[in-house]
Amino acid sequence: MVTERGQKPILDIMLGSWIPVQFGPNPSGMRFYEEKVSGRLTTLCHSSIKSTVLTQAVRPVESTLCLGPAPSASQLCNVPCSTACIVSSWSSWGPCVHENCRDPQGKKGFRMRQRHVLMESTGPTGHCPHLVESVPCEDPMCHRWLASEGICIPDHGKCGLGHRILKAVCQNERGEEVSGSLCPVPPPPERMACDIPCRMDCVVSEWTVWSSCSQSCSNKNADGKQTRTRTVLALAGEGGKPCPSSQELQEYRLCNDHSCTQLYWETSAWGPCSENTLVTALNVTIGWNGEATCGVGIQTRKVFCIKSHVGQVMTKRCPESTRPETVRPCFLPCKKDCLVTAFSEWTPCPRLCQPRNTTIKQSRYRIIIQEAANGGQECPDTLFEERECEDISLCPTYRWKLQKWSPCILVPESVRQGRTGTSEACGKGLQTR
Repeated sequence: MVTERGQKPILDIMLGSWIPVQFGPNPSGMRFYEEKVSGRLTTLCHSSIKSTVLTQAVRPVESTLCLGPAPSASQLCNVPCSTACIVSSWSSWGPCVHENCRDPQGKKGFRMRQRHVLMESTGPTGHCPHLVESVPCEDPMCHRWLASEGICIPDHGKCGLGHRILKAVCQNERGEEVSGSLCPVPPPPERMACDIPCRMDCVVSEWTVWSSCSQSCSNKNADGKQTRTRTVLALAGEGGKPCPSSQELQEYRLCNDHSCTQLYWETSAWGPCSENTLVTALNVTIGWNGEATCGVGIQTRKVFCIKSHVGQVMTKRCPESTRPETVRPCFLPCKKDCLVTAFSEWTPCPRLCQPRNTTIKQSRYRIIIQEAANGGQECPDTLFEERECEDISLCPTYRWKLQKWSPCILVPESVRQGRTGTSEACGKGLQTR
């Protein structure tokens, strides 16, 4: 640390960024956040000294040096759950159209049906399914006539044979009205014969709408069919036109005559946002999620042509007009370098003497304040250091030192028994050292 003479260190509590830690199954569905140092939950108490050269050193110190209670090192948070993508039902199959109506070629085309997204998916696992399916067809047309029928007008009097006025418009493949010169020749007739029953004639109802198709597609064993009916409202009187037969009160037509095998485009998830060398804008902006961004990049994904019940096929089998995009612009997140504190002071070496043949070490550590992100400089490998203490005083060792035994001093038997008597020249005695 750099300081001027007489300048005191400033002690303050420094908080690192929140780091998500999953604690396993949690009945409350919550996650906790903590900062870990050597396996302990810790709040960093640090010292700093401002110098005249505007440098500032930050290093961890003992937490007892900071005043007041330590800030909270964990807090409750909420991680929203993923939701699945919700889509509508499929539309009915459209007409047979060329692959490219601006440049129609060949006699093969596609019929298509669509669905749309009702609710986007959320979360990393969410992904919406394909929204367009197509089936090959023959004799495509990019423009076709659409006729609407008017009411039946009798040719003579108030009943009998008459005609309907037909109004036909030319539409393109998107259902938009265009010039009639683009539609096939000839156009539909402007009049169509009809019949208004007279007083004594049999009276029948109008045709019902066509029923739903009996099959969603056609195969070798079954074709889709639709029916419509009309009913007798009044029987014919004397001299009146008779009622149609039961067979004439029903009509059938083929429907969904396309193959049961659909083709559609499938996409992979978008890749990460990478730098685009063609874009030179590097101004810092705020992205849609509120985070700072540093320029515009690109995202890519893979696109596959899928045949239902089969799998991936050649891309030329699917209509190019509905091919999803494979590249899109994106905001580049700003790079974040790893930030660490300076190393703490070395732990003190013991002042008391130490036994021989023991190794005494001191250590120091530093703490990660900010993890590296988005390609920034990675954190250093060394966050903890050790070294042996120098000039350690060794405790003195003590042991017994033995002297020679003194001559043996005899104790007479009479003395041991408390009697007076003559001394003895041999027997039991006592030595000292």
